[in-house]
Amino acid sequence: MTEGHDDAFETTLGATTIPPLLREACDQHTVAVWFCGLSTAQLHLERVEARVAAGGHAIREHKIHERYEASRANLITLLPHLAVLHVYDNSAPADAAGQAEPLLVLELDRAGLHYPATLEALAQVPDWAKPIVMAALETRSAS
Repeated sequence: MTEGHDDAFETTLGATTIPPLLREACDQHTVAVWFCGLSTAQLHLERVEARVAAGGHAIREHKIHERYEASRANLITLLPHLAVLHVYDNSAPADAAGQAEPLLVLELDRAGLHYPATLEALAQVPDWAKPIVMAALETRSAS
């Protein structure tokens, strides 16, 4: 990023290294975040267990709980500085083909809040994402 190149990477946003780097990047770059969340830490645990059963890597339970809380808090802190933010609920179970369509929860950019755009859509925001959506509404109404 320091050389002005475009970058893309995956992060949980749940630790203490990446969020400050992203915040710093917002001062000189157009930073867009696509955040996928789950309804509960328990669902994260179940997905990790399934991944391990399929030969994937494990994550310690306490780390999953820490990251579940910290990732959303870090996203809320970053939110006012981001050029683009899309938040998705990825809690739906996979279908028979192993696919699950994530649910759009929040879409905003510097021009404004694009989703949820109606009271009906706002009422559909899952509980885990409500603090993020409220922060977005407060941030965009203050600017």
